Amino acid sequence: MFSYWLLSERLNRYGYLIMALSFSGAVIMLWTPQLGLPLPQNIAEWIGLSAGMGFALSNVVSRRASHLSVQAKSIAYG
Repeated sequence: MFSYWLLSERLNRYGYLIMALSFSGAVIMLWTPQLGLPLPQNIAEWIGLSAGMGFALSNVVSRRASHLSVQAKSIAYG
């Protein structure tokens, strides 16, 4: 989704499949029948969710900064 918003990339069938697999994995990891909707229930799960989103965002930003050298990107993300 970040690449759609930041890079204006369009999704194809493969992209939709990857998104469906990702969301189904999150549901499997977070779903507890007694609690209902699979939302993060504690601080560790929220930190894990935000870390995953931050990692995905850094990958997209790195692709957007293709005009920069590898050394410059390494320093910026290090």
